[in-house]
Amino acid sequence: MNKTRLFTLLLISFISFTETSAQEILDRNRLIQELSSIPEDTNRVLLYISIGQQYENNLPDSAIYFYVLARDLSEKLGYITGTMKYLSNITYVFNTQNKFDTALQLNLKSVELAKNNGTLEQLAACLGNVANSYLHLERYENAIDYFLQASDLIGKSGNQQYQSILFNNLAIIYIKLKQPEKAREYAENAVSLARETNDLYNLGVNLDNLALTYINEGKLLQAINSLEEALKIAEETNNIYVKESILINLADAYRKSGEFNKIKTYAEAGAQLAIELEDISGESTAYLSLGYYYLFESKLTDALKFAQLSEEKAASLSLLEPLANAYSLLGLIALVKKEYADFQRYQFKEDSIVNLTVNERILNNIQDLETKYETQQKVQQINQLEQDKAIQELRIRQNQYFLLILCGIIITILVIGFLLIRSYRQKQLILSQEKELHERRIGEFEIEKKLTATEAVLKGQDTERTRLARDLHDGLGGMLSGIKLSFMHIKEALAKSSDEQQLFDRSLDMLDGSIIELRKVAHNMMPETLLKFGLDASLKDYCDSITDTGALEVSYQSISLDKLEADQTALITIYRIVQELLNNIVRHAAATNIYVQLALHDDHLTITVEDDGKGFDVQVVKDSPGIGWNNIRNRVDFLKGTMDVQSELDKGTTTNIDLII
Repeated sequence: MNKTRLFTLLLISFISFTETSAQEILDRNRLIQELSSIPEDTNRVLLYISIGQQYENNLPDSAIYFYVLARDLSEKLGYITGTMKYLSNITYVFNTQNKFDTALQLNLKSVELAKNNGTLEQLAACLGNVANSYLHLERYENAIDYFLQASDLIGKSGNQQYQSILFNNLAIIYIKLKQPEKAREYAENAVSLARETNDLYNLGVNLDNLALTYINEGKLLQAINSLEEALKIAEETNNIYVKESILINLADAYRKSGEFNKIKTYAEAGAQLAIELEDISGESTAYLSLGYYYLFESKLTDALKFAQLSEEKAASLSLLEPLANAYSLLGLIALVKKEYADFQRYQFKEDSIVNLTVNERILNNIQDLETKYETQQKVQQINQLEQDKAIQELRIRQNQYFLLILCGIIITILVIGFLLIRSYRQKQLILSQEKELHERRIGEFEIEKKLTATEAVLKGQDTERTRLARDLHDGLGGMLSGIKLSFMHIKEALAKSSDEQQLFDRSLDMLDGSIIELRKVAHNMMPETLLKFGLDASLKDYCDSITDTGALEVSYQSISLDKLEADQTALITIYRIVQELLNNIVRHAAATNIYVQLALHDDHLTITVEDDGKGFDVQVVKDSPGIGWNNIRNRVDFLKGTMDVQSELDKGTTTNIDLII
């Protein structure tokens, strides 16, 4: 429900009445140095104006200082054009400071001067400045009236730069009047003319307002493209007022397009500029975007903080629409937190402000109609005293105005009905979002339950392996060692023939082999080096044991593994993953060389196992019900990791695993 920030501050100065326009960027230090060599004549007035123009978008107080110097010198010299220059430029600064009433009075004064002493273009510019003042004061009927007067004069002059500014301001009016298609038409024309005249200064502003029309029509990609181009221009021209607006609008556009990860950068930068420029409305809008960002990130404490900041700033200036937007966000946060009473309270506040705004607009329209009706009625009464024929005309006009009032009432009812329907749809949307959030939490719970089950299975397997390894090593291993010792005593006590001696020795060798094989089995089930010396040593020992067989060469490398901090279950799981991968290669790959690397980076452990074997079809293995790969996948899932297998026939296999430790 957040309304995108509308920027109009830079369009009130139609002209500067000098060859160097307010949009041209000059070296202000050089201009100030020139003051010492110029006498107090009309050229000095023009220089004061040029210096002020270089300060107006970043140091407005300094700009006012030089404009006042230009005014005083112009009055001293009787230089009417200099006075008009002063009025045109200082009203620009007053509008940037939201001093719209002051700017309006000065602009009306400039119109009178231009009518008596100015050129056609100067008069058009002054009329346009008056229209902009009415626009900022939301007196749209007056603004359109003066814009149409200015348009007629500009059409006669053929000045494309002025026409571009005029189109942009007309676009702003139609944005406010909720006519996005017509607003876009004027905004596109304004951008086109600014490009033709290479007017970078106003091009940035025009692109910003064009983006607003795109946002209102749901064309978010086009809006973002326009805003990004406008941002580059604002930075190039050092126009911090436009830059603030663009940053805040970009944050809002990315929120509406669902790209929440991009909101924070632009919203924070926009908020900082708004603070520097003391723009309370801009702060409120920027904080609102930050609140939506943290809500998306499920950081409800931060979301609530910025939503409350947005509410506080909007309330400080009684900004109804930003305040309604803040209540909307606070309601969503309360809903996510399942604080349904607070949700209902904030929704009621939001609806109250929306209804108040609509009612004020309707009341103003009705008052305008009544004023027009009363004025016309007085005229008709005067005519009735002068001539009898006016009586019939008076009745006809009365009926017309009554019809207008009736139409106004009908429109009011329709608007209220529309608001009720929209409120219902929003409630349905919120319920749908809550259901989706609930289903997502159920899915997360099922995954967590599956991981818990996997952990229990793995722990059970490792416990059972440990027990079996101990039983084999201590029990059966001890028995075989005892049998070997008994055979050695028998060998010494019995006299045998040479054939019997060889048979006896071969039996002892077989017994030795059985003991060695038993120890290997016990070691594989639960390696002692893992328990005594850690993961790095146990894996190196295991790789060396495969190399010692002579069947293939295993190269082992570890990076920062000595810094690994994990519980015994995790260490055993990692060991089993590598062990199972190597066992698969030994059994199936027909490889001659294997490369194993474990690298620790922050809280991620990467495992890479490569071989030069015959390779295989990865998809077939993924779909295979084989125990080996399933064991590896389960262990990787248990450690919240990912596994990527790359293999081609006769080109070997590479397995990359990324584990979160």
